[in-house]
Amino acid sequence: QGPQLEYLADGFHYYKSEAGAYEKDAYKPALTDQLPNNELLDSVIKVAAANDFKVNAWAVYMHNSAIGMASPEAAVTNVFGNKFLSELCPINPAVRGYAKGLTKDLVSRGLNGVVAESLHFHGARHGEHHERFFIELSPISEFLFSLCFCKSCVANYQITGNDAQPLINKVTGLLNQVFQTQDPWLGKQLSKDLLAEVVGHGILDYLNIREGIVTGIYARISNI
Repeated sequence: QGPQLEYLADGFHYYKSEAGAYEKDAYKPALTDQLPNNELLDSVIKVAAANDFKVNAWAVYMHNSAIGMASPEAAVTNVFGNKFLSELCPINPAVRGYAKGLTKDLVSRGLNGVVAESLHFHGARHGEHHERFFIELSPISEFLFSLCFCKSCVANYQITGNDAQPLINKVTGLLNQVFQTQDPWLGKQLSKDLLAEVVGHGILDYLNIREGIVTGIYARISNI
């Protein structure tokens, strides 16, 4: 609408992306989710250099409803099969490929650095604009409700020799209790000890395994 008022689109890239920066199977920015050319970015970098300013990119990695809505299999998926379309799952190899490609594309443009946001799993809140919760949920219920059990997460757990189905059944049963009767953990703080007590120690193994993947994403991106 002009410099005075602009509505920003979620998942938009304010430059023309370089497809060659992305691996073959990685999610890539759609043409509708990027500018048609690099005039804006090039002019910012040029003017900044002329005035001895450094330019950093701001990259929002896993909070991307543009990719989530176009490719729902990329989204965080809970035990009920509900897809959090604004939240990408970092365990999904194609999502990790997107994060890597996005970083490679940005650093290739002569920027000083990349400020990384949302390079992790999200909770149930702040997924969409004006979201509403019509019942009070404890931190542990919110955590279990948004805990991802997408195909990539389940496969990542089971490849280590673990069976995900008992954990899925347990979490489903606990959440059904919350939604059908009441939340028994209101007033209690979320902690690993409480999770183990409520769900069983298997959930700690599940979290530790995915934590290793997310840590690896940070390591790979920081080395680009």
